[in-house]
Amino acid sequence: FRFLRYLGPDGSSANVAELEFYGIEGDIAAPSAPASLQVAGVTETTVSLSWSPSTDNDTVTGYTVYADGKAAGTTADTSFTVRGLEPDRSYVF
Repeated sequence: FRFLRYLGPDGSSANVAELEFYGIEGDIAAPSAPASLQVAGVTETTVSLSWSPSTDNDTVTGYTVYADGKAAGTTADTSFTVRGLEPDRSYVF
């Protein structure tokens, strides 16, 4: 059960117990998480990563790669090279 509260332009509110949406299209199911992360290459300031693709009921259009919880970049491929890393430091991807 989902609960929705409508707030009118005059500030009044009303609870809506049932709501139907028409004409909504798009992907509503989350894709699977990519798997089998591997390091394909390392230099002092870069690391090349690869992984198995995600699956979805619709098309997976890309991936965001994170280094220590911060977005390092995006790619449509199942590989990515993270650049600008600090030497002699460990990272979590």
